[in-house]
Amino acid sequence: MRLVQWDRCRAAALVALAALALLLHPAPAHAINAGEMTALKDFYRSTGGPYWKHSEGWLTLDPCRASWWGVTCNERDHVVRIFLKNNNLTGSIPESFTNLVYLQHVDLTSNYIAGPLPSSIGNLASLESLTMIQNLITGPLPVGIGFLVNLKKIEMYDNWIFDPLPSTIGGLKSLEHLDFGFNQMPGTLPSTISQLSNLKYIDLTLNSIWGPVPDLSLMNQLEFADLSYNALNGTIPKSIARCTALTTLRLNGNDLEGALPASLASLRRLESLFVGDNKLNGTLDPAVLSKMASLQFLSAGNNRFSGTIDQSISLMPSLHTLALAGNTLQSPLPPFLQTQPKISVDLRNNNFSCPLPAWCSKSGNGRCEPCHDERDQILCCTYAAEGGGDTLSVCAIVECPDVVGLQLIAAVRIDDCAECVSNTHARVGGETGARQRKEATRRWAEYDRQRVYSGGEGSGQRSARVV
Repeated sequence: MRLVQWDRCRAAALVALAALALLLHPAPAHAINAGEMTALKDFYRSTGGPYWKHSEGWLTLDPCRASWWGVTCNERDHVVRIFLKNNNLTGSIPESFTNLVYLQHVDLTSNYIAGPLPSSIGNLASLESLTMIQNLITGPLPVGIGFLVNLKKIEMYDNWIFDPLPSTIGGLKSLEHLDFGFNQMPGTLPSTISQLSNLKYIDLTLNSIWGPVPDLSLMNQLEFADLSYNALNGTIPKSIARCTALTTLRLNGNDLEGALPASLASLRRLESLFVGDNKLNGTLDPAVLSKMASLQFLSAGNNRFSGTIDQSISLMPSLHTLALAGNTLQSPLPPFLQTQPKISVDLRNNNFSCPLPAWCSKSGNGRCEPCHDERDQILCCTYAAEGGGDTLSVCAIVECPDVVGLQLIAAVRIDDCAECVSNTHARVGGETGARQRKEATRRWAEYDRQRVYSGGEGSGQRSARVV
């Protein structure tokens, strides 16, 4: 009995001694491991930390307890987020950065970080978002980028990546948002890109990618696809119709040929279709277009479309922009252009012939004004809706035999057309050819992309750098 009591007394004494030891020698004030601390310090020194706009707390005490600017830790004192957007970071990302193995979110947008991504980036197994918009990152992209199985968003828009996407990109099974637009990525897209079945957003605009349009048929969650201003060739694949969640499809500014596939009619949610500045041909099939009930923007200018504009296009209830300039469309102009003046129409540089419809040339509601491209062959017919409503413009190729030189002209009579009003400008300059048009559409693409971004989380201004 006495032995049991002695054991109990000894155990109580040991507990008391342990408590006293904790009071006299408390645990360290921080618990971040040495590898993460070293990674942060290396990152600070490698990216010009003393010259950052904000570096409060850096290199003092513990980053999780002393609140280093832009660093967030979890309850276990592991770094899970680095947000240093627009903070004047320079230099490059050190290899030791990938020791931050618990890192989930990185945003280094609008800085001056150069060089490639760390070759060991695959060690960041917890990474969910990597955003480095508007930096000076170069390639090649490390193959380990495909090992980031938890990555949902990667944004590398507006950098200096001159190497193609690695084939390992298909390993990003969780990826929802892929943005490598406004780089100089060459070559063909890896076939493995079709394995990104959770992708909702892909932007590869303004690169040097060539070859066929990639197979997107497995991306049944895809909502936004921008492959514009590259060198893609071949035809628009029929399988794209399987992307039934698509709301925006941009294929303009490539070298695509053939007709618009009839399967596009399956894209019932599509709101914006941009296929201009290609080599597409055939007719604008009314059986396809009339089924696209959600379509608001149809831009197919500077192609080789022929035939007439069918009246059934007026049955598209959401349409408000129809851009078909620079094709070989022919008369007659459909009556809905008169009855639905709120649709913005661009039909310049086609093969419409005179006489124009009575509703256009009739005095009172409309007027004919000659404007001119480099061939002096554009007739602009402006129709003003009754009651001061929106204005619709229709343009057609005609001969302008009375135009002389590049001077301002007072009035021009065109055979078989109504008398035109005065104070019409002659053509502007001699170099309004394909390169200028390409640059204009390039700038429009950048502006329109900003507009699309402006409503989303994390939106910000984009540069209009011309390369």
